[in-house]
Amino acid sequence: MVNKLIELLRNDVQIIRRFMLILVVFLLLVFLRTIDKAQEKSLKQLQGQKSLILQIPELQNQLVSTAQGLSLNGIIFNKDMPVAIINNAIAKEGDLVASNIKVVSIKSDSVVLNDGSKNFELKLQE
Repeated sequence: MVNKLIELLRNDVQIIRRFMLILVVFLLLVFLRTIDKAQEKSLKQLQGQKSLILQIPELQNQLVSTAQGLSLNGIIFNKDMPVAIINNAIAKEGDLVASNIKVVSIKSDSVVLNDGSKNFELKLQE
């Protein structure tokens, strides 16, 4: 009888161990899923911040061109001799469009200018 009781207790201990193992695995899976969702949320936030960071140079160019009082009205693009219309005046590469602002290059949708210290870009408005 005692042997039978001991054997039943051993079986119960094994069942409890298996149950505990299953419970630990389940809790681990729930924990990992929670971490995965938190990582996805953080990644989405970082992507939004990256998008904002990538817009900063473009916004700086717009501020510089606005501060200089420059407006790109149009571009007549020809590989040999592209022409830009800046502040309603025709300009080609090398021309000065303001007292110290030189046209560096003309692309099909933008113009690169230099104010004596750095380049900035005027883009055609869509």
